[in-house]
Amino acid sequence: MSATEPLVKISNLKIDGIADETRTRIINNVSLDLNRGEVMGLIGESGAGKSTLGLAAMGFTRDGCEIVGGNIMFDGIDLITATPDVKRQLLGKRIAYVAQSAAASFNPAHKIINQHAEAPLCHGVSSRTEAEADAIDLYERLRLPNPDEIGFRYPHQVSGGQLQRAMTAMAMSCRPDLIIFDEPTTALDVTTQIEVLSPSARCPAIPDRRNLYHPRPCGCRADGRPGESSSAWRRGGRSRHAHPCWKPHARTTQSRSGRFAASSGHKNRLPGKARCLSSAFAT
Repeated sequence: MSATEPLVKISNLKIDGIADETRTRIINNVSLDLNRGEVMGLIGESGAGKSTLGLAAMGFTRDGCEIVGGNIMFDGIDLITATPDVKRQLLGKRIAYVAQSAAASFNPAHKIINQHAEAPLCHGVSSRTEAEADAIDLYERLRLPNPDEIGFRYPHQVSGGQLQRAMTAMAMSCRPDLIIFDEPTTALDVTTQIEVLSPSARCPAIPDRRNLYHPRPCGCRADGRPGESSSAWRRGGRSRHAHPCWKPHARTTQSRSGRFAASSGHKNRLPGKARCLSSAFAT
């Protein structure tokens, strides 16, 4: 794949939700490109399809969802038609995922560092000793207290913000090409949100990493998430606008964008230039 081509290219994606033999369009003709070295934020109200789109970027859908149209390309690999074996080689090693709730995602019966080392060992990236040493280095970079020993605790023995950072470190363990953050601060208070987001954005462990980030709280999107290169606003299953950060585009006609700008207090912080995301902009 050429270095100038997008790492992730989603074209005219359609995803249906199925319940009691009734289909509901969740993702409606969405297209986006995520370039190398870029951080993209997805903004939208609850139910807009942010998490569904983020999971689709991994070639995955939840039970009850079905991809019914479009393409999802990752570094030249078609994730829709890829076999389970191909996806297993990608997930964890080249594509990583940070869930909304770290507490629900960690196994409570295993120590944090053991779970951190699992992906590097399974993918042959490093030995057990190397994986543990790298985990401690990442804990220090992410500003976790007592990085030499915190990984040897069980998940219930650390705070929510610390566990979220440990999960971010685990996502970085194989130095993936793409990290997907699925509203990683939803259950955290504002102070803890900043503790999680700021060190993650500044962490130099992956200089050329590419992130697809779904912020939920508007204040975090505007104030607590440094490093975004662009963002896409979603509403009603469609991508409405993509623009450089930080400002919602001044010519946006949808009222919700105005409320986002007003609530964040950054309506005219930086000049921005909006662009249409394929035909998904059409109503």
